[in-house]
Amino acid sequence: MSPAAFALCLGFGVLVGTFSGLLGLGGGVLLVPFLYWLLPQVFDGSADPEVLTVMAHATSLSVIVLASSSGVWAYHRKDAVARPTLLAMGLGAVVGATLGARAATEVPAGALKAGFGVLLVAAGLRLVADRRRRTAAAPPRGGWGLAAAGGAGTGFLAALMGVGGGILAIPFLIYAVRLDLKKVAGTSLGMIAFGATAGTLTYVLSGLGAQGRPAGALGYVFLPATLALAPGAVAAARLGAWLNQRMDVRLLRRVFALVLVVLGLRLAWLNGTALAALF
Repeated sequence: MSPAAFALCLGFGVLVGTFSGLLGLGGGVLLVPFLYWLLPQVFDGSADPEVLTVMAHATSLSVIVLASSSGVWAYHRKDAVARPTLLAMGLGAVVGATLGARAATEVPAGALKAGFGVLLVAAGLRLVADRRRRTAAAPPRGGWGLAAAGGAGTGFLAALMGVGGGILAIPFLIYAVRLDLKKVAGTSLGMIAFGATAGTLTYVLSGLGAQGRPAGALGYVFLPATLALAPGAVAAARLGAWLNQRMDVRLLRRVFALVLVVLGLRLAWLNGTALAALF
């Protein structure tokens, strides 16, 4: 990767971290579209486009490992993690993410992009609808089985799409598990760390013998991009959280949600035929 591309990744990592902390938005919904664009530029037609699409999802997930691990430690220090729920969801996420990452290597690139487009639309809608409150107080429910099942489903879809999975995990913890709201964010982030780690390792191992894998890739993970994106994404998340406490972000959330919906619809429209062919 050229110095210019490396510098671009450093800057984009800061942008991802800032918006993640500012809007409560998972970094994957920004990282994957960026990597869809970046990787073909870096390899300039010398790598298989199908492989590059999988690499975009895998590389995004590798950045999320570092970002989520840093974040969950901060929540742990504040005793804002429900450990039994996290353990059950985390184990489920490991299984689900392993299967999801493996499935991504078998799905056509167009179908992956169309599926990611649908995810972007959902993320945009949730961004403007998210209130993170229940209509009435309710006791926690479900045991390890419910939490593990939720973790498995979330882990599968998250690893398949190259995202953390908070868009699914947070509503699940609030409305299905009925977890204490003060521990929802930390527990969700911990589950993401489990799933993203398992998914990344699966992408690495699955891609070691892949045909058309370009130089600089560890399996399906493009390490130079990971190393450039991660520092800014981790550090700037704190800046975003700080800004969130000092700004009225309602208008920004609406504008950003609109961008996600438009981008998602475009990806789904351009690649919808490939997704439909799977069914």
